[in-house]
Amino acid sequence: FVFHGNNIDAKGSSYALKIAESFSCNNFFFPFHVDSKEKNIVSKPLSWDKGLKEVISKSKISLCPSIWSAPVEGAIIKTMLLKVPVAIHVNEYSASNTLLPKDSFIPLTGVLHEDLNTLENYLNNDEKLFNVSVRAFEWVNDYVNG
Repeated sequence: FVFHGNNIDAKGSSYALKIAESFSCNNFFFPFHVDSKEKNIVSKPLSWDKGLKEVISKSKISLCPSIWSAPVEGAIIKTMLLKVPVAIHVNEYSASNTLLPKDSFIPLTGVLHEDLNTLENYLNNDEKLFNVSVRAFEWVNDYVNG
């Protein structure tokens, strides 16, 4: 997993850290310093052009659980263009409610145990991960080039 966003609670950074600390059997990367003693969490300040793009392209899922992302955030678009599945917090203010087709992202509720189950279900199903990433790429390609 990689968190794609700024170290701001409204962008979901604290929530992504809770997911990482609760999901210790998986590795997580944060592109800024985080205070955690968990061995599955790596943090290193990176920008898109200074390595973050490569980290995301090698990840299975990108976390973009922003609670405010209308109409759609650059982090989501960039990740989808890399054909990496994006997990998005679903609420009335998120990209999931404004533009994105439901099958183009992994829906997060903001309820930790539900989201851990959802993420685990996607991780254990390569076909599901592939399908969501392809659908996202198709949508964002039309959105950007349309």
